Amino acid sequence: MADGDKAPEVRRPLLAGGERLRQKVEPGSGGGPKWHPRTMEEAVELLSPQLDELQERVATTPTALRGARVVFEAKVSPNYLANSYFPETLFREADLVPVGTRGAVAEYRTPKRTELADTKTYLLSADERAIGAISALLRGEFRPASTLNRARDSLRQFEEIRLPQVEQTLRPVPESGGELITWEAVFHPLADRRGELSTEERESVLQKWSVLITELGGEVEQAYIRTIKGLTFMPVLLAPAQANEAASFNPLRTMRPMPGVRPLPVSPLRVRATGQAAPEPPAAERPQTDLKVAVFDGGLDIGIAQLAPFAREIDLTGQAHDAECLDHGTVVTSTVLFGAGHDSGELRTPEISVDHFRVLPVPPAKANLDLYWILDRITEQVERGEHLIVNLSLGPELCVDDDDEPHAWTARLDELAERLGVLFVAAVGNNGELDAATGANRVQVPGDMANGLGVGACDRRPPQEAWSTAPYSARGPGRPGCRMQPAGVAFGGIDGRPFRAITTGGVIGESVGTSFATPTLVHGLGGLAAILGKVGQDPRLLRAFAVHSAEPASPLDPEGSGFGRFPERFDDLLECPLNEATILYRDSITRGEAVSLPFPLVEDAIAGRTVTLRWTIALCVPTDPRNPVEYTQAGIEAAFRPHAGRFTFYNRETKDTQVVNVIEDAELAASLMREGYSFSSLPATRQPQRHRHEARRRRDEGKWETILREEARMRSSSLRQPQLTATYLAREEGGLLTEAPPLEFVMLLTMHAPKGVDLYSAVRTNYRQLTPLRTELPLRLES
Repeated sequence: MADGDKAPEVRRPLLAGGERLRQKVEPGSGGGPKWHPRTMEEAVELLSPQLDELQERVATTPTALRGARVVFEAKVSPNYLANSYFPETLFREADLVPVGTRGAVAEYRTPKRTELADTKTYLLSADERAIGAISALLRGEFRPASTLNRARDSLRQFEEIRLPQVEQTLRPVPESGGELITWEAVFHPLADRRGELSTEERESVLQKWSVLITELGGEVEQAYIRTIKGLTFMPVLLAPAQANEAASFNPLRTMRPMPGVRPLPVSPLRVRATGQAAPEPPAAERPQTDLKVAVFDGGLDIGIAQLAPFAREIDLTGQAHDAECLDHGTVVTSTVLFGAGHDSGELRTPEISVDHFRVLPVPPAKANLDLYWILDRITEQVERGEHLIVNLSLGPELCVDDDDEPHAWTARLDELAERLGVLFVAAVGNNGELDAATGANRVQVPGDMANGLGVGACDRRPPQEAWSTAPYSARGPGRPGCRMQPAGVAFGGIDGRPFRAITTGGVIGESVGTSFATPTLVHGLGGLAAILGKVGQDPRLLRAFAVHSAEPASPLDPEGSGFGRFPERFDDLLECPLNEATILYRDSITRGEAVSLPFPLVEDAIAGRTVTLRWTIALCVPTDPRNPVEYTQAGIEAAFRPHAGRFTFYNRETKDTQVVNVIEDAELAASLMREGYSFSSLPATRQPQRHRHEARRRRDEGKWETILREEARMRSSSLRQPQLTATYLAREEGGLLTEAPPLEFVMLLTMHAPKGVDLYSAVRTNYRQLTPLRTELPLRLES
């Protein structure tokens, strides 16, 4: 080795088998007595006139505008949002059928303050008898019985009870107009007179709806009616001037103008051919594995020598190619195969192949049915089970709305991801410079999926520093259950530094957009799945790797980048430097169970040092589009417990809380117990240092996230047998979770010590359960 040359860094393989360290623990107990912001007498005074008005309005609703039951709203005080306050007894005793939720705002009250806070509104199906039963309960017209007392007591959690308002159903309320436009109508799950969700009742209601729309001069597109987890979606042709009258139909949940498809490439998103020839094709005539990625886009130039051995076009439209759509689809496909920056240098043989399903241009129709037609094609192909990863650089031109149910695209794709084990990687949109006050710059569908990955764009490729989110890239937060959206960003180009890749004719094209950031990530994830072989055929693992390795944004970029900038390849993460150990946990947890996931940290090796711990958990969960406020129906609550000797002591009388090291301060612990303190069954928790304020804000707003990433930087003296306690959570009101199945999850843990500390070897020596992760293809480690 020449003088001045650095010795190559020694790297060791990532360690698998973290789940072998798990220990079962008892879940923590609940808190003390509940403080109620309203007495029962105050609840009677507030709700009695509302129930009287509700009964009167229901009695005067024409049969043509309702089903066997009506749907009404019951807004919940923010004080009662915990899962344990679900009023199951009330709903059972009064014969109320929950059919969903909506977002709302109400006063959150404590003994010392009152402030506005987000809450939810139950959507309840009831007949006249059931509404009368609520009134009777409220007035106490029953013989003393514990169940009825509990039912009555839960009524004080409600702020407002009423029929839905037209302005809530129409989103947005349209300007008056006489020309027919296409709407998307969404209907509640429909219960019959017995309170059971019924196909017969659904057909009866939809027949009434069809008659109403015909009378208003419109038309229902019967061939495109779709039901997803209880909600019925359908396109409707109707003049805006008639929309208010249609919105008075009680079973209707939402009616909104049908969005268009994005991106039909328009300036400045058009791909511009540079005239520069693409690099020479790889010598290989087939990809390195049989793993296939699906791309749904505008077509592929199959005559390009660089792409032909590794990609094929499956034409689903039967229409002539559109030149701009073809340019777009070809750039997307070439990026999936070769990654970003393949416009110069050698093209390496791809690990995967691409099935490019051409869905643009959409076959002509009398109504704007493009989105439904494309979604049907995606569903048909994905259900064949031939693709682990699906690239979506297109979607509805519609932003996420916290108060509205997920769009049919989001609902269907989340269901497919959960049921089939498919990873959808979706562009979040190029609307980031639109009005933030109205939410016009927020993540677009289906980038709001809970079980997928939404991808935004940044202005520089790794490893370049001083990067930031591209101005056009859509901003978060996403919907509850996946608040941290976009999940992250990849290079998508900006003015003066465009994205470059092979396009039509085998030349290099230039453009900008999240459309191209998305296949950049897909290229890396496809390579990772191929390298890991059977282990890599798990969308949870791929999502965990993507987020765990994301580089957090600089303080100059306060929002828009999610967990950070994704790497373009994941090979480096599969190898550890000597001062670092990354451990893979692949496990499952059952409902009501709590487990300890120990961190295999060797205390002697880090004595007197500062250590950084970073962990990421990814899961795929059931979703419920009827409940946009509580979209994810299961989750994991993870608590970090850094020191096995520190416990929380609590005095119920004085409300005093102290954290005591029972090893070093045994006398203090004994003294507190003599004074009536009790102590926690598990070591004290510590709130990790999140990587930036925006991440903290989004996660604090979110509920039951499907990806959790945390980080803690601590002195060795504050660490003793650190662990993460994971608890399975499932919503009791989740009709889709009558029997909650085991919840599988993947966790990656990285423990980083200062240079010179051989942490990796210490872990291998002391934790023989952990074994090097095997790979089936050689890594592409960059020098």
